[in-house]
This record gives sequence, structure tokens and C-alpha cells, in this order.
Amino acid sequence: MKKIICILMIFSFILNFSACSNDKDDEVSFIEHDCDGLILTLPYDYIESSDDRYSFYYSNVNSICIGSRESKKDISDTGIVLENLTQYTATIIHSIDPSIQTNEYNNGYYFEWTKNINDTDYSYLGFTIDSGDAYYLIQFATLKSEYENLRETFLSYIDNIKIGA
Repeated sequence: MKKIICILMIFSFILNFSACSNDKDDEVSFIEHDCDGLILTLPYDYIESSDDRYSFYYSNVNSICIGSRESKKDISDTGIVLENLTQYTATIIHSIDPSIQTNEYNNGYYFEWTKNINDTDYSYLGFTIDSGDAYYLIQFATLKSEYENLRETFLSYIDNIKIGA
């Protein structure tokens, strides 16, 4: 019996000390998500949720990542004529706020805006990209007070987007 207790204590110490912090604990683990033909790489703490308004929806404690895939055929079938990603992006921006500026980035466009929802200010970074047969709109959002700290992080997630991989 003493041997078993001794072994359990040693095992407990090993577990406790192996969980101690070191420099590698600061590294973030990432997971690739297949989002209807778009591969999105996010930290492991982004949890998938379901919302019928979006093709995909992920969130963690301080931000969300939502996205929509719109088939070019489906857009055309509605009678809307969009010749390219620039026109698609302009249509999206016009529905949000026509004064928003776009920036070319990573084979697409990104744009930023702020929105007040229920007396709380949120900041958004949107990104549009063309997959060939569809357009994607990816949006990252967080509290406005957190946005400047997360902006470059959101852009780094966009850097890792892959189409049809």
C-alpha cells in the first residue's frame, strides 16, 4: 500500500511540475477551420458557434470572427451584377457606411468601422476575398476599447487565409 501511495505522490509531483510555466507557454496553438472552402487558422480558444446569418462563427473571450460565403451564381440569380471583388466590396461597404475606406491586402480588401449596439461600441475589421466561384466576407469584431490591441492580430489571421486547400 505504501508503494502505491508513493507512486501516486511521485506521479502527482510530475504532473504539477510539468504544468509549470516556461517561455514556450506563451506560444499560442492554432487550429485550421474549413469554412466552406476557405481555410481559416485561428487560436485554439476560438469556439465554433452556430448562427444562420453566417457561414461560420467563431468566438473567444474578447472577439468574434464571423463570415459569409456568397456564390457568384446565387448573386447573379438575384439580378445583381458584380463584375469583380472591388464591386462586391463596394456593395458590402455601402450597406455598412459608404464613407468607409478600403485597403488592398492579401489578395482582397480590408476595411474598418465602429458600430454602437445596445450602448456599447464595437470595432470591426472586415475582409473580402474572391475564391473564383464565390466571394467571402470575413469580419473580426471586439469592444472598441480593445480594438487597437487586437487589430494587428486580426490582420495576421487574414494573412493565413487559404482558399480551397
